[in-house]
Amino acid sequence: MLLLVLRGLFLMSTLAQSASAGEAAPECLKISERLAILEERTNLLTQPPVINSCSEAPTIGTYQLRLPLSTVSVPVVCETNSSLFSNFESDTAGGGWLVFQQRLDGSVNFGRSGSEYRGGFGTVDPRSEFWLGLEVLHQVTVNAHYELVIELRNEEGHYGYARYSQFAVAGEADRYKLTTLGSYTGTIGSRLVVSRNEPFYARDDVNSGDGASSCGWNHGGGWWYYECRHSMLNGPFKRNDSTRKGIFWKEFADAATYSRMMIRRKVPSRGSNRDDSLNKDSSYYWKLYAQCPNHHPPEYNSMYLSASPAISNQSVNQFQSQPKLGLASDPSKTRPDNRPSCGQSPSQPPPIINLLNQRLMLEQLLSKQTKNRIIQGCDEVDSSGRYRLLLPSSTFGVICDARSFDGGWLVIQQRLSGKLSFDRDWDGYRDGFGIVGSASDFWLGLEKIHQITSGGDFELAVELRNEFGTYGFALHSAFNVAGEDELYRLTCSGTEAGNLDGRIGAGHGELFTTRDLDFDKLEDVNCGQVYGSGWWFYDCNNVNLNGPYKKDNVTGRGIYWRGFTDAATYSRMMIRRK
Repeated sequence: MLLLVLRGLFLMSTLAQSASAGEAAPECLKISERLAILEERTNLLTQPPVINSCSEAPTIGTYQLRLPLSTVSVPVVCETNSSLFSNFESDTAGGGWLVFQQRLDGSVNFGRSGSEYRGGFGTVDPRSEFWLGLEVLHQVTVNAHYELVIELRNEEGHYGYARYSQFAVAGEADRYKLTTLGSYTGTIGSRLVVSRNEPFYARDDVNSGDGASSCGWNHGGGWWYYECRHSMLNGPFKRNDSTRKGIFWKEFADAATYSRMMIRRKVPSRGSNRDDSLNKDSSYYWKLYAQCPNHHPPEYNSMYLSASPAISNQSVNQFQSQPKLGLASDPSKTRPDNRPSCGQSPSQPPPIINLLNQRLMLEQLLSKQTKNRIIQGCDEVDSSGRYRLLLPSSTFGVICDARSFDGGWLVIQQRLSGKLSFDRDWDGYRDGFGIVGSASDFWLGLEKIHQITSGGDFELAVELRNEFGTYGFALHSAFNVAGEDELYRLTCSGTEAGNLDGRIGAGHGELFTTRDLDFDKLEDVNCGQVYGSGWWFYDCNNVNLNGPYKKDNVTGRGIYWRGFTDAATYSRMMIRRK
């Protein structure tokens, strides 16, 4: 750690000397290396807050959970509100859900051994596929009363859930038996109830001598099997040719496209006297800056919003809605640990801000060098940022995302803050509007999108965060926009993945409609005029990611995706060459 700090300080002093001497900016590669060092250092100070339960989590995200039977903590995903599930059962709105299984896109193979199911696998992140681990499940559920929720989307796109009032898993000596499963409510049937008191079998349990042991081998995943045919949410993401099943739940899905399992603590842990406070180092400062945006120098706020690897604009909005840490009108009031309230400034910027200062400077230098770099596709770049895209007929600025979904993405639409109106006419949507930047709202333009997609085969990624803070995404393997002579007809089809259904595919073959040019199929109705935007409308009721940023008082909709959100707070559309 000391070596890392000294190395970072040395590099920063070298950069400062070069700047003061009027030397040319360092090469892009060197800046990227320096930025990587600072990212590693800041990440050490921005580790997820430590919690005792997901009931302490203020927003959806990754946290460090203290295990009641151990001195260590483990990364977990906490869900503060599942909007789909809460449509059915209102008492879920309080959050506090711990996600222990998540299947989104088939990127993680669940055909694992017993030892892997015991320890867990995949990346524990709201956007990733993972299995938390049987040992963690045991240690968490043995010390308190938990309930269970299972969410599924079947191959027809229908959402369903099962909720059990109690849930507990035994230890390794008892083969992680499903010891407790309470009463059922839901929409998909109580298929798991037959697994009560069943041991957990993985694919390598074939020779154990138990009747259900071959189920793990036959179905390619670990589960609490009972006769192999009732439920199995850890199967192949796509239907197996031999069993004709994938992620299955009898009479609801044979090959579900989305699965999530969550537990929530019902009563305080028995005999626990742990301190329930969150991590009081970096997390305190993040919360303080989120709640006092006008109290700190503007550069701190801009760094907080743009450079923090752990906090997003959505998180800032949610933190600002929480009770304040202190009263700005009474500077004499301090927290019990003597940290300043909103009415006081720290005597000096905390270490995390000094590091972010350095990171921001390097990011600005890197941006200056990359934004004028000419590329022929975002698959050429290693760093996210702004570039100049060279096409046969034109050159223009684009944003490349080199990190999400394995990188190589070009952003064609982005909604972050609502500062930019998307209620534009045909010419506006054709030419594009907004500032094409990583932190800006913009629409790249139909003509540019046509020119890009006409040069090869492209796929589409859509990301959303709904009004309840739940993240969703959808991937489509085929995306193309025709030219203006065909009224920018949409091609959007192919394999779908993600926890959003295929609503956008309903626009396949549709023409683009705006408030002043109506090309949707509805007679006497212009969807673009009604919903104040331009889109490939099918019947006005499926998808519109260019709607008002806030819910319209007349239509009751903003940025909407039927069944997931009526007024999303974040939207991004990206395309990638296949």
